[in-house]
Amino acid sequence: MKTIAKKSEKVYVRFALGFLRSFFLLILCVLLVGTDTASACTTIIVGKKASADGSIIFGRTTDTHGLNPVRFEYREAREDGGFFTDPSNGFKCPLPGNACGYLTMPGIDIETDGSWDEAIINDHGVCISATESIYTNEKAKAADPFVDDGIGEQSIPALTAPYIHTAREGVEYLGKLIDKYGNADAGNGVIFGDRDEVWYMEIYAGHQWAAVRIPDDCYVIAPNDGRIGEIDVSDKKNVIVSANLVELAKKGGFFVGNGNVIDTTRTYCTELRNYSQIRAWETQLRFSPSVTSKTYDVNTYYPFTLKPDQKISLEDVMELCRWRYEGTEYDVNKNPEVRAIGINRTRQTSIFWLRPDKPEIMWNCFANPEMSVFLPMYKNTKVFPEAYSLLPTKTYDEQTAYYRFLRTGILAADDRGGFGKKVRNSWKDMQKDLIDKTEKRDTDYIANSCSDSAAARIFDSVGTKALEQADQLYFEGMSNWLDSRMQDGGSDSPDAAYENITN
Repeated sequence: MKTIAKKSEKVYVRFALGFLRSFFLLILCVLLVGTDTASACTTIIVGKKASADGSIIFGRTTDTHGLNPVRFEYREAREDGGFFTDPSNGFKCPLPGNACGYLTMPGIDIETDGSWDEAIINDHGVCISATESIYTNEKAKAADPFVDDGIGEQSIPALTAPYIHTAREGVEYLGKLIDKYGNADAGNGVIFGDRDEVWYMEIYAGHQWAAVRIPDDCYVIAPNDGRIGEIDVSDKKNVIVSANLVELAKKGGFFVGNGNVIDTTRTYCTELRNYSQIRAWETQLRFSPSVTSKTYDVNTYYPFTLKPDQKISLEDVMELCRWRYEGTEYDVNKNPEVRAIGINRTRQTSIFWLRPDKPEIMWNCFANPEMSVFLPMYKNTKVFPEAYSLLPTKTYDEQTAYYRFLRTGILAADDRGGFGKKVRNSWKDMQKDLIDKTEKRDTDYIANSCSDSAAARIFDSVGTKALEQADQLYFEGMSNWLDSRMQDGGSDSPDAAYENITN
């Protein structure tokens, strides 16, 4: 009996340690502390003639490291000017008056890290997604160094959004700021869109940048590398660049191009990497299989713009943001070393849906979109359910929407073939319902004069229902997780339990 008791004690200890180990692994996934630094994101842009419904669709997964909670905030219009200060690097500049209001998703440490408004739609319907991290080569950085106290990516949206009325104006306005104050510390890609057109802007060095109008019949995939490639700087209708983009590169001996045509990627950016290239190739193989090689090659400069074989829908874009290359030889669930588009460390994803003659909508998803849902918001949504506007912290807080979606996603991603499949299907059903009922929400919104109160009421209904579903899924998943770790001994039979102990 003494031997059995000792062995029983060992079994209990092993069980307890196993439970605690699993539990703390989960907690570490959820409570890992990070910093507000944009790291690796994936941008998708679809022109209006390339989309299934004639809309412009664009957005970005915001992928960071550790916990980076977000919330919703509407910043009201103001007539007076003021002064802008970035506490993270000391950048300062005066602000004009007559600033319009805008809806945004800021970071949490504005007082120390800066604003980090990842996605914005302003009162004029101009949308900004900022920023896609890209990387500048050493020759370009030496020729035009970054400016330590210049404009950081954390400040770009807040400096720009209140003062622009069109997408093109956004490029011109930001370009002038970069020309004057310099770019702080990294290469960046910024998207400006309105109902008529969408522009993609890449900032390469201290004062060098280029922007192009995306052709209406094309789409773009931009994953953490310079992607614009060859442009003719004399094409003023479709190209806007910094004044010395070409001459600086020629003088520095790193220009790649001919005359007024510059290959911005080969001139200003670092060498191609698997980390980025696999996302570009997989996306183009998905949307344009007729013209995309079936064999991946990291050294191929995949086209910046490409026509899709079939028109791309809003739902297609949402699914792309969740994609882990399932069904391909690079399926990330089987090859975890491959960089997917849908990853656990996405803190939020925003997709702008700019339809002709219909209200602008920003679809937002908290945490990993693979295990979450996109929620629609009209541009003048100013009041939100409390969980969406509470200021979260970098420690777990179950009162905030971010953590409630995140915790469900962490459990689901930990068991993609089981509980994860149920979560994905559950959100897929809700997503379809949300898209299908867009016309109904539009009718309600327009019938109420597109008022702030109508926008708030509509999102309250959508957002509250989604949170309830996230909670329901979480409690079910946690119950299953706990139950699976409470089983011990292999059987309810005392004799079988004895056999396990003695053997």
